[in-house]
Amino acid sequence: MNVLPRMIQPVAVLGRGVARRGDRVFKEDKPVGYLTSGTMIPYWVVEGQGLSFFQTDRKQLRSICLAYMDSNINEGDQIKVEIRGRKVDGVVVKYHLRSEAPPYAWAIVSGHELKENKIPQAEGPSKALRLAERVVRNTLWRRQECVNLIPSEITPSALVGLLSVTDPAFRYAEHRKMEAFYEAEIYYYQGTAFIEEVERMLDQEMRSFLGCKEMEMRLISGQMANTAVFSGMVDYLNRLDRKSEPRRIGMVMNHHIGKGGHLSAQPMGALKDFVARNPLTERSAVVNFPCTKKILTKSMCLPPCSLLKSLSLS
Repeated sequence: MNVLPRMIQPVAVLGRGVARRGDRVFKEDKPVGYLTSGTMIPYWVVEGQGLSFFQTDRKQLRSICLAYMDSNINEGDQIKVEIRGRKVDGVVVKYHLRSEAPPYAWAIVSGHELKENKIPQAEGPSKALRLAERVVRNTLWRRQECVNLIPSEITPSALVGLLSVTDPAFRYAEHRKMEAFYEAEIYYYQGTAFIEEVERMLDQEMRSFLGCKEMEMRLISGQMANTAVFSGMVDYLNRLDRKSEPRRIGMVMNHHIGKGGHLSAQPMGALKDFVARNPLTERSAVVNFPCTKKILTKSMCLPPCSLLKSLSLS
């Protein structure tokens, strides 16, 4: 309190009225500060949860402000804002807006609560039976009624599906070449001789199928794979001058994560450390592929100068 007696915090006005600079703030009828700024702003109403969030065509208004208040006022505290001589309910919030989920900045509306998905209820053995039935239905849905766009979750053949429930499918089998053993592949766990044989057979078959001399069959995540690609691209961009500030990838065109794109190709994924920022928007220089008829038509109707500006390289 003695070091920082007051601080500026965001406040959402819950009642009717537009907060303005200089309006006083109260907590339990005690003056605790005043507003430094305030206004009424529009926002798009969204529906859904998580990545299934989407903007509707409906707009609403909300009153937001910043308040210079006693530092013992915490996030979530109920306060009163004096608007034109009338005390209106308000609450101290953490933020009014978030932008970590491009391509939009999302309004954080005070009081909004997510609907809790209820867990199916059952007793004893019937609970396990019901869960097993739902597993079967979910499996049929994913394999027969939709197209899974996540590479690591592609639908295997019936034979591979049967083999995946066998014992070797869940063995630890990390290995690498060691100079102490004359560059032989050394497995860190015992009981993996059969797995080693299968890996060598797979390596041979894939080299023959692809017509290549080298093959690495151990899987890595999509994030790590794309990080390696982005890192190589940035390294190439800076190949002529290693001493100056590294250049980043000037512009990236990707699939939005909500339209089938992979996390690693998003500004919040592996791409964020390698892509430049658009000087016009101050956001990551990423443009999403048109993925609907409406978006495609809109992009085709842009005049060339506007399209060039939207794709401006840094």
